[in-house]
Amino acid sequence: MLYMAELKHSPETCIAARDRSSSEMDAKQLRVLREIAAKHDATVVDGWSFPVGHQLWYVIDAPESHVVGDVFFESGAFRWNTITINPVMNHDSFIRNVLNPIVDGDDSEETANHKMTALS
Repeated sequence: MLYMAELKHSPETCIAARDRSSSEMDAKQLRVLREIAAKHDATVVDGWSFPVGHQLWYVIDAPESHVVGDVFFESGAFRWNTITINPVMNHDSFIRNVLNPIVDGDDSEETANHKMTALS
């Protein structure tokens, strides 16, 4: 399952603003985030950063959200970020599982409940 991890921090806790030793340690951990994820049977699909806005986003493929939490715990990113983890689907899955049934008129309550359960 895919999860979007959103990391937010303040300018004061930013990796670029802290003392060199702790920043260097955190930078090294983020550089090997893919390896950390692999140890937890997860995959970093991709990641993005907005340095000026003090935010980072990662899509992680993992069996459950707790695994994603474990990845960011081991990386140490939790020490300088608030991390939000949400299940997500790519746009093709969204079209297939949500939009197509709406457009195709398959709006029975049973089908809607099944689709919502599949999305959870």
